Amino acid sequence: MKRSLVLLLCLMLISNVFTGCGKSSDEGNKETESSSNDDLKTEEGKDSESSKQTEPTGELVFWTPFGGGDYEFMKQLVDDYNATSPNYTVEIVSKEWGTYYQGVNGALISQSGPDIFITHQSKLAELIPTQQLQNIKEIPNSIDWSEYNQSQLGGVTIDDVQYSVPLDTHALVMFYNNEYLERAGLKPEDLADISDMDSWNSIMDKLLGVIATDEHVLDVANSGGNTIQQFWTWYLLNVQDGGGYLNGNEVVMNSDAGIKAIDILIDWNEKGYLKNGIDDGASYDLFKSGKAAINFTGVWATGNYESNPDLDFGVMPIPAINGDQKTWGDSHTFGIPAYIEDGRKEAALLFADWINSNAVTWAKAGHVPAKTTVTESEEYKALPYRSDYADVVDMVVYYPSNEKLWSANDVAAKLVNTAFIGDISPSEALEMAKEEIEALMD
Repeated sequence: MKRSLVLLLCLMLISNVFTGCGKSSDEGNKETESSSNDDLKTEEGKDSESSKQTEPTGELVFWTPFGGGDYEFMKQLVDDYNATSPNYTVEIVSKEWGTYYQGVNGALISQSGPDIFITHQSKLAELIPTQQLQNIKEIPNSIDWSEYNQSQLGGVTIDDVQYSVPLDTHALVMFYNNEYLERAGLKPEDLADISDMDSWNSIMDKLLGVIATDEHVLDVANSGGNTIQQFWTWYLLNVQDGGGYLNGNEVVMNSDAGIKAIDILIDWNEKGYLKNGIDDGASYDLFKSGKAAINFTGVWATGNYESNPDLDFGVMPIPAINGDQKTWGDSHTFGIPAYIEDGRKEAALLFADWINSNAVTWAKAGHVPAKTTVTESEEYKALPYRSDYADVVDMVVYYPSNEKLWSANDVAAKLVNTAFIGDISPSEALEMAKEEIEALMD
């Protein structure tokens, strides 16, 4: 009896425990689900919060060789970029032009320096042997490369490797003074219609007939320590005629086209179109002060000439004087060192693309932006003068890729000028250039 009573009491206790602790299956499931979700939300919240706390942030150091107006426009762009609150802000550092590439080379070799830097397209071949340039296409990105001018992309791609991001094209173009055209009964359309040497000379003769003694028909720097603008003029006349410059380590500038290009410069001087003794600084001043009808120089002079409100001028690509309509040009580009780690190199590439998307500001410096989405925009077209030469990007014949290119340019410019002033013949000058430059290559 006692035993039965104890057993009965035990059964009642067990029943009460399950009844008190238990709920319907629906309620139990809801609580379990709710509890699980709460735990999951808590974990997700922790992950999200942790992600925010550990998301890479910092500052990118950006080297440029820019000074004057170029620096001011780029500084404005950097400030505008930083105002977007990117994960990585950017510090712009302007380096001295004379030692800029020495510093870039040293930084790449030592694997210590900027996170992103400006390099000319023509300097890439000199930097590639450091093996410290990123292959841009291998950096994870969502950039629409079809928005970029394909000629400019081609200029920074060597052996299928894209070594930098184009920023602009700066090319040799033709500035003209409307006052002189009016004196000679000419219009800008007459300049644009030039299609060969005869039509060019016809225009030059008309301008020659209306200039005063202290005025110039054609203003191209051709004396002093810097005759690079004369060399660029030789280069465009040479390539318009199908000539070359360097083919690998072989110098081919001493072809018939190269010799003829110097002969043309000499002929212009003898005809009185082009006067001797114009140094680099005087060349800009002549045109800016209204003392020249035509000026061959780079697009970067646009802002300088605009600063004279009394100068009534225009600008266009140099016409097809000596064959096809081609010209000299180079590009500023963004290089990203290979020593930059994943998060930083992606941020550097994002910064370069943002600058290019907003490069109407950079166009104010005179350069032609790399993105066609910019050069085709209404904002860009509204800028005075810039859209008048925007299509020059498709006329540029970039320098050949060569590690010793800039040293070769120094030799070539010196000897083209030596022939121009009559110390030696054009053929002798280019043979000497060939020998000296090929010696550099050894």
